[in-house]
Amino acid sequence: MGDALCLGVTVLTGAPICDALRVSRAVKARHPNLPVIWGGWHPSMFASECLLEGSVDVTVRGQGEETFAEIVSRLADGDSLVGCEGWTIRLPDGTIHENPARSLAQVEKFRAHDYGLIPVERYFELKGKRQLDFVSSQGCNFRCAFCSDPFVYGRKWVGLEPVRMALRLKELWDRYQFARRH
Repeated sequence: MGDALCLGVTVLTGAPICDALRVSRAVKARHPNLPVIWGGWHPSMFASECLLEGSVDVTVRGQGEETFAEIVSRLADGDSLVGCEGWTIRLPDGTIHENPARSLAQVEKFRAHDYGLIPVERYFELKGKRQLDFVSSQGCNFRCAFCSDPFVYGRKWVGLEPVRMALRLKELWDRYQFARRH
């Protein structure tokens, strides 16, 4: 982790928290000054509570693409993390400071996921089927009592333009032949 600016961990509510804690604690034990940043569903719903864990320094709430990029930029420049949108931070005195929420950005402006960064065939093998996860939208306008989307995204929704989505899916199909029957 020599030149790392931070460790970012995506955390889902439930069993994945144990893995996130194990990794975060191990990294913090070895690199105590390296900021550990949690994002994902669990920190979006429980930002301050996650910071009660000593190995977590910052939590990202809601859509994390722009927020995490800003955190990394500020860390690279040596700037403070206080006062910007979309994250909660534990200050050096131990108090927790929640910055204002960040507005939901259009997913059109984000780069497509680069599946070339993972061994896709191995992923298919471990998953037991030729299935790729694909994010075409974020959020939801509805108010279902069982779902966290209204809380995390404020009952807003953004999605890819249909032609762009179709072209990307065709590109992924041509490259990986997902969902192919054996």
